[in-house]
Amino acid sequence: MSSNRREFLLGAATVAATTSLPSLAMGQAEKDASAKAGTSPFLVEFDGATVTSLRFAGDAFPTNYVATGQKLGHLEITWRRGTGSWQSFKSADAAAQPSEGTYHAQDDQGDALAVTVRFEPRNSVLRWSIALRNVSSGPIEIGDLALPLPMHSIAGGREPGAVSVLKHSFVSGHGSFLFWMRSNSVGPYLVMTPERDTHLEYWDHTPMRPRPTQTPVPGQTTAQAPNTVARVGQRPAFRAYVHSAAVGEAVQQAGGRWRQPRTSVTLAPAGKAGAERESKNWQYAETLWTVRGDIRKALVARALTTELRVARDPNHPMRYLLRRSTPRLTSTKDIIETRDGDVARLLSINDKPLAPEDNQKELARLATLAANPDLQKHRKNNEDEDAGLVLKLLRMLPNAFLYQYAGSFNGPSGTVHRFTFKPNPKFDPPDIETQALTAMSGELRVDALQERIVHLEGHLQQDTNYGWGILGKLNKGGWVILEQAEVGERRWRIVNVQMEMTLRILFKTKNIDTAEQMSHYTPVPAGIDYREAIQMLRNGSAGLTQGGR
Repeated sequence: MSSNRREFLLGAATVAATTSLPSLAMGQAEKDASAKAGTSPFLVEFDGATVTSLRFAGDAFPTNYVATGQKLGHLEITWRRGTGSWQSFKSADAAAQPSEGTYHAQDDQGDALAVTVRFEPRNSVLRWSIALRNVSSGPIEIGDLALPLPMHSIAGGREPGAVSVLKHSFVSGHGSFLFWMRSNSVGPYLVMTPERDTHLEYWDHTPMRPRPTQTPVPGQTTAQAPNTVARVGQRPAFRAYVHSAAVGEAVQQAGGRWRQPRTSVTLAPAGKAGAERESKNWQYAETLWTVRGDIRKALVARALTTELRVARDPNHPMRYLLRRSTPRLTSTKDIIETRDGDVARLLSINDKPLAPEDNQKELARLATLAANPDLQKHRKNNEDEDAGLVLKLLRMLPNAFLYQYAGSFNGPSGTVHRFTFKPNPKFDPPDIETQALTAMSGELRVDALQERIVHLEGHLQQDTNYGWGILGKLNKGGWVILEQAEVGERRWRIVNVQMEMTLRILFKTKNIDTAEQMSHYTPVPAGIDYREAIQMLRNGSAGLTQGGR
């Protein structure tokens, strides 16, 4: 990880640059058709563990978002023992079970999986959770975990616009979302997003079993049809996948192309660690503003995913100039990212080129570095330790902050969305390194087209003590700003960092007042080693100053 990207991510972690979606859930509803309006935004009817009717309490129209005669809450699993053949399980076809919402998948060797589906009311939410448990003596691989969503979508305008609904969706990992709107476009809308510990990675449609007078819909998948015949005119049910490795094999053989990764999960034998896996799923919103807000919040999650991915990408190294200013002095360095860590050459002090004797000292330092790989290895180890800390902090952010959509404006490449964030009072930092997250609030901005963070700004709202103030302290009033931009060929890098902080470590107080500008980014060959970079630095920076951003 380059120092430039590491610095950005560390700043992002410090100021809560990326935050999580709220927990995915529906509004609270009792498992009773006679639920009172006003106790929940939803009126829900159940058949066992599945939902047969989902309406908004006090709605102007009698819209049931679940299709007539269908059930929301079933799932479809493709699994296998070891490296054997894939086998299918559908809860809709499973025999009656002694425990509501619990199913068993089995084959000629006996029981393989215990599957539990629950809708659990929690205050203002209703969580749909799925638990898979291996009950066999050998490993079980889950190739597909699919969720059929039989919503009330009628083709051909066969029902009034206040009754049928239209689906809109975006399937892309944790940032996925779906929402349903009535055909007459009148709110509220029904929104569904994945909870922080799960994701969606693929989708298709569940083919309907044709009636004797029907012909199959062209282009449908060859998956097994549901055990009930859908109403005439009913659209095929949308099917979302948490895992999709098995169906991906069939799609690939048929020539299909799906750019996102497909995953499977292997459950350890019964009684051993890793024998169980659980996914918690959806949130349903009930207003147009919430729909828009949830979708835009999903943009934040996708931007976070992108920043984490590129932080691990060593295949696009850059060369750039770094100008760093403090109240004491200003320096400019020529930096090259390499597979062995970054290397740099000092070019100027206080905007004046180095004196000849100082330039010779800098060249001698580079020669010493080139002759001593252990020196560069030590620097690289420090970079890797910093990178590990940064990634740990970023993974903490889903629980550390609350955020609010704050509007949009036109940026250099299109629309930029603004979000404000503040500490989550329920977040309990697990160690010293995450303590500052409890005192930071600020603003982040996301480029809507490329889904990248363009601006982060955080302010310490209160003092932060470490070890009850014995080990150290961050003083209230500190702030940091980071800005990122595209520097060519859809490559993004930090272009501006400003920071003012006062901190005490044991008995020493340090005032940080720095401003850094990064510019003239130019690609260098992938896989370049540090000695090759040193030779480029010794040859000068003429090519750098003539090109790049």
